[in-house]
Amino acid sequence: MSQTVILGIAGGIAAYKTPELIRQLGKADIRVVPVLTKEALHFVTKTTIATVAETPPHIDLFSDGPLISHLDIARSADILVIAPATANLIAKCALGLADDLLTTIFLAFTGRVLMVPAMHPEMYLNPATQTNIATLKSRGVRFLGPVQGALACKDHGVGRMAEPPVIVRNIQAMMAGAPLKLANRRILITAGGTRENIDQVRVLTNLSTGMLGHCLADVAAFMGADVTLITTVPPQIPNPEIKHVIPVNTVAEMQRALESEIEKADVLYMAAAVSDYTVKPAAGKLRREADLNLSLVGTPDLLQSLAPFKGYKTYVGFCLEESDLAERARKKLAQKGLDYIVANTPASIGCEKRNILVISAKKPHDPMPFSGDLMQVARELLTLSESFPV
Repeated sequence: MSQTVILGIAGGIAAYKTPELIRQLGKADIRVVPVLTKEALHFVTKTTIATVAETPPHIDLFSDGPLISHLDIARSADILVIAPATANLIAKCALGLADDLLTTIFLAFTGRVLMVPAMHPEMYLNPATQTNIATLKSRGVRFLGPVQGALACKDHGVGRMAEPPVIVRNIQAMMAGAPLKLANRRILITAGGTRENIDQVRVLTNLSTGMLGHCLADVAAFMGADVTLITTVPPQIPNPEIKHVIPVNTVAEMQRALESEIEKADVLYMAAAVSDYTVKPAAGKLRREADLNLSLVGTPDLLQSLAPFKGYKTYVGFCLEESDLAERARKKLAQKGLDYIVANTPASIGCEKRNILVISAKKPHDPMPFSGDLMQVARELLTLSESFPV
């Protein structure tokens, strides 16, 4: 059953991204009720929005067509998203002004609100704008971004609207249920498969995509956690809510990053697929030969190397097994001194849908199976952080 959001589109150049945002929301089975300011029509047309949303956009407070009350629209969804949210729109909402359809809906709306700012850095950093944002945050409005990047008029700086995939993921996180209470939690997450150099151009690696680790980081950050992401897979689209991203490649690099960050963390999710072996790399590019033998050397067990730092921290490990999932996971849980272990099979690699088994050190013989898409799995795993006392 699809869910519904009201998408408010204000008059900024970033409005050109909203047709793609609506398209991606549709792919996620989220119905969109579009509401445009008259200024937004300078950047995107009614026909374009109506086509991708499969419904005419609402624009006028007093329509020439069948009268649809702003209250009817406000009550049609549980989430109101305003993207782009301009400095002017943010100011009007903070002051409680209602001089058009979108601001009137905002005042009448009683559900959750997400604003995605977009403006030039001077406008965003202006004390008046910052005060207005703080006021709205104090009333429960959530903000996503803005991000650093290229802007209109050949400018560059903080003010670019978050990209549609990031907005969609955050909307999904808001829709998943009661908000996770992750504020004040410092969560350290690893993601992706490590790469060990064989020579200057070849590596020893695995098929891990880093999808689950990145999803964990996205949802945790949006739910208020202070997230540090150590990853071998650079985020294709930066999430402005994740302030600390550490790129690594090899097991040794990941170990150094973990040892540098672990003391600041409350919870560790070791979602990366860490190579069991490394090899002494050749000085140059190896020439093609009929046979080539590589001398593999075992790598350190990173979770065991972090044991001295554990204290009262929560450690969540991951394992991939082809058979005897629960039994093998229990052994690793005990060997590595974990609080939880998440077990899955090779069939999960690169999949949007996952079947996992969560085993707790407190109840090792009572495994908890869970199935769902990446967002659902990430949310389920983050409840382990929610219940951990800070």
